[in-house]
Amino acid sequence: MVDQEIINVSLPQGSTVSDAIQATDIELSLNDKVSPPGYTVLDDAMEIIVTRVVEHIEIANVVLPFERQILKNESIPEGEVRLLQPGKNGLEEITYRVIEEEGLEKARVITKRIVLEEPVPEIMMVGTQQGYTPLTFPGKIIYVSAQNAWLIDGETGNRRPIISTGDLDGRIVELSPDGRWLLFTRNSNNDQERINSLWLLDVTDPEAEPLDVEIENIIHFADWSPQSPTSSGYYTIAYSTVEPRPSAPGWQANNDLQMITISDAGSVIQRKILLETNSGGQYGWWGTSFSWSLDADLLAYSRADGIGLVDLEDGTLEELVEITPYQTQGDWAWLPPISWSTNSEILYYVTHGKPIGLEKPEASQVFDIMALSRKGSTMGPLVQQTGMFSTLAISPEVNTFPGGRPYSFAILQAIEPLESETSRYRLEVMDRDGSNIQSIFPPTGELGLEPGKIIWSPDGRQIAALYQNNLWVIDPILGITQRVTADGSTIAFDWIQ
Repeated sequence: MVDQEIINVSLPQGSTVSDAIQATDIELSLNDKVSPPGYTVLDDAMEIIVTRVVEHIEIANVVLPFERQILKNESIPEGEVRLLQPGKNGLEEITYRVIEEEGLEKARVITKRIVLEEPVPEIMMVGTQQGYTPLTFPGKIIYVSAQNAWLIDGETGNRRPIISTGDLDGRIVELSPDGRWLLFTRNSNNDQERINSLWLLDVTDPEAEPLDVEIENIIHFADWSPQSPTSSGYYTIAYSTVEPRPSAPGWQANNDLQMITISDAGSVIQRKILLETNSGGQYGWWGTSFSWSLDADLLAYSRADGIGLVDLEDGTLEELVEITPYQTQGDWAWLPPISWSTNSEILYYVTHGKPIGLEKPEASQVFDIMALSRKGSTMGPLVQQTGMFSTLAISPEVNTFPGGRPYSFAILQAIEPLESETSRYRLEVMDRDGSNIQSIFPPTGELGLEPGKIIWSPDGRQIAALYQNNLWVIDPILGITQRVTADGSTIAFDWIQ
């Protein structure tokens, strides 16, 4: 049976299917199928079926539909929708290998895809502006919401978007001490060799474009020297890097420390390696964090097994406090939070305390706040059982409150201090020695805060914190709290004069 025709063939006993094919004028292509196989010995009245198989290439252009994106914007009224960017479909060329048997398609395999035209997403801007009472404050607040950056200058009604690329990861969001330059990190999507990259933006110039400083893979630390700019107009940035890895947590820390000098125009004029790549002690794969003293004379480091100082001249480490590393039982490591006093004389830190039960020291759930003088003497614990993520913030020296006592120390206190890894936190303020503790936010009975950054206002009268993915400003003296953002997608912020 071939080509819908029956051909009768008579052959001597012992002949094979191949002999039968050769006894006819049938021509087989390499793809044609013969059933039964050619080596089969013939039986009387056996039926042999030849199936014609044809392969050919087809090329088709396929429309790539555009995506629809919604950006929340607090500068337009709630519920108002604006078309920011019309969508446009893309076009893709697809090459198929098609297999047909007896004229019927049996398989279609894609062998090549070429995007001829990328689709352009449709971007809709939805207003989330609500009728808040305007809040005035000193300085500038930068915050990252929906992976874009916003600037609020002096009053909550005076805000504008400054970066709308939709790729800020929120790991680094730092304003220069003079409030001019924003240092930030951007995601490097679909790039296995790069996690993110470090950029600059002049926030004083509405027409400024972000500047790439050509630094990659920043996870734990990048910050301005507090004495930037110098009398020569130069800015200094210190940072530490990691190497991307496919396994959790996604990187291997270098535990290095590098510095760059930035000109007044934002260009990099000098690069310097202060600490070469090193093991970083126990759990060094996670990384090391650093903190400048306000006078920029000292740079403290924090890693899983201790805290100390970096010699800014020769790049050596001086360990000040040895800490029992916390055993997380996971793909992350705990780094002791650290913070300098405003006079640069005291380094506050969270230590891993001794167990109060039968657990091993490395599994202890006790975390206390300690203080270390510049001369090396230890004080504390100032506050006991604060939790492992007890962020510390020291207020500026300039605060004075008529008829009231100035608070100078703010922390995040774990609501469940012996389960602080999963506990929510509350914001507390106190005197510098840990006395006169007062819980100020959120109100009693409300859900606590997630661990994160807290910052005093430049005049020391207010505190900013993230709560339920929105930015809040709290006045500890007047007991007034106000939500600054409302879109529920704020992930990072900074506040400076």
